Amino acid sequence: MLSVSEALLHIQHVAVSPETQTMLLKHALGFVVAEDIRAPINFPDVRQSAVDGYGFTIPLPRTPQQAHTFTLQGIIQAGSTQDVILKPQHSVRIFTGAKVPDAVNCIVMQEYVMKESDERITIPQEYLIELANIRPIASQCKQGDVLLRKGVMLTPGAMALLASVGIHEMNVFKKPRVGIMATGKELIALGNAILPGQVYESNTLSLSAALQQIHIPFTLFSTVDDNLESLSQQINVALQQCDVLLITGGVSVGDYDFVLEACTKNKVEQVFHKVKQRPGKPLYFGKKDSQFVFGLPGNPASVLSCFYMFVYPMLMRMSGNTATGLTALQLPLVEAVKKKAGLTFFLRGKLSEHGVQIPSGQESYKMTAFAEADCIISLEENREAYQAGEFVKVYLLPS
Repeated sequence: MLSVSEALLHIQHVAVSPETQTMLLKHALGFVVAEDIRAPINFPDVRQSAVDGYGFTIPLPRTPQQAHTFTLQGIIQAGSTQDVILKPQHSVRIFTGAKVPDAVNCIVMQEYVMKESDERITIPQEYLIELANIRPIASQCKQGDVLLRKGVMLTPGAMALLASVGIHEMNVFKKPRVGIMATGKELIALGNAILPGQVYESNTLSLSAALQQIHIPFTLFSTVDDNLESLSQQINVALQQCDVLLITGGVSVGDYDFVLEACTKNKVEQVFHKVKQRPGKPLYFGKKDSQFVFGLPGNPASVLSCFYMFVYPMLMRMSGNTATGLTALQLPLVEAVKKKAGLTFFLRGKLSEHGVQIPSGQESYKMTAFAEADCIISLEENREAYQAGEFVKVYLLPS
């Protein structure tokens, strides 16, 4: 049986080679750029006003008087391309983002300007600051600057950055196609009446939601009974359509656990089976050429824990992302906790102003803790007890 770190190394060491595609920026949210993206222009390409106000040339020589009066020459709106030649002792009304005339070396916010008449304004001496409220040319980026490095995921902010310099398409890494399959005779689909001994199937829903949250496409396959032949056929169908197959349930060693055998029948090579962790000890990982299969334990908390700690990093790698794992922090425990030595414990956690709390309902069949969790707490394999205030590793869940 492998430790958690050994299992993660096995996953990290399998070769992946994501393909690329050209994509319009408006469709690229969540995709990863496949090459460095450079600015095609300076931005801004002219000096811009940072405020709504008045622009002028600071009088020289400066005098100790308390205010200076200027004659209004005109108005410059954002988007105007005209060149304004500013006269001495004159000022222009100017708006945020508008092109600043060459002679203007100071802009004062309209709130600080005293309007004497429709043609004259007075500005207190204290606001005569050279280059105040003027955005320099190329203050965001110069032509040729790297805006995004290869391997960076496109977020709303990153997309806005690219749009601001006129980039409307780019090369991105293709996303892996994921299949989701649940096994178990006891599983009942939502919307149906349930009998004693049966349970509603929730694992495919949680995995679907987790994949949607990180912008990974998926295909749902039918729930399969605990039958070797049926399961083997369904895995064969799934592997013809998917790069990664997630199977929940049937990965232990019970009389009706057929996932390992069905994978072998489909020529899936086992990389590892069983990890020294709780929850999710029976975790299975296999590969067939460039395809991968994760056998996730059937208990719902085990499914999501294994997904975030093992499947998520693999999907990030296959998407071309340089940041593959969940963001990790060291935070203090709000309360003391005990655990069994010999297993890494992954507890569902809740961030607070005092550190990280451990909600009740941590058993693998319960989802109450996961329902309020925003992180996963990792407790070391060989430890048995942690004191309140002791720092532990915490993995932030996607939001």
